Amino acid sequence: WAEVVAYAGEINVARDATVEMAGGTPPAAPWQWGAAFLVDGQTPLGLPELPAGEHANVGWMSEARAKATDMVWVEVDLGEAKDFDAIQLIPARRPTSDLPSGFGFPRRFTVEVMDDGKPVQQKMIEMPNPGHNPVFLPLGATRGRSIRIEATELWKSYASFPAFFALSEVEVLSG
Repeated sequence: WAEVVAYAGEINVARDATVEMAGGTPPAAPWQWGAAFLVDGQTPLGLPELPAGEHANVGWMSEARAKATDMVWVEVDLGEAKDFDAIQLIPARRPTSDLPSGFGFPRRFTVEVMDDGKPVQQKMIEMPNPGHNPVFLPLGATRGRSIRIEATELWKSYASFPAFFALSEVEVLSG
């Protein structure tokens, strides 16, 4: 199996759970097998989507950029300072079948939490394309009004194709 999920409402409570198995060890293979991978939130197809009614939205996408190193940012204003401990980024869904999964997800980015216009916390991330899998970013106990995601290296598959930053959702999580 690629993943086991168990939902309590909209939360996957199986994520990062302890996995026990009866007998044996995973087989030797050119890829990695491991009990913890069963509940790490990563699958080849992305996690199941919760029904959200009819919509044709795939998310937000920046304007095209010529170079992958052209910086782009998006900021989420919570309206007032709130307590939270993580964010989860959902890669944009493919609007057409010719785009690969994880289209527009940045290769290198910074998450900055601000309160009263002042930085409270900053986290730099560099990662491979997550496909359709959500990207969970623990921040620890944090209080802030806005979250800025600044992509410093954009997704760009081909030299002749423009660079983009695209997300389906930005979720701000507490607990």
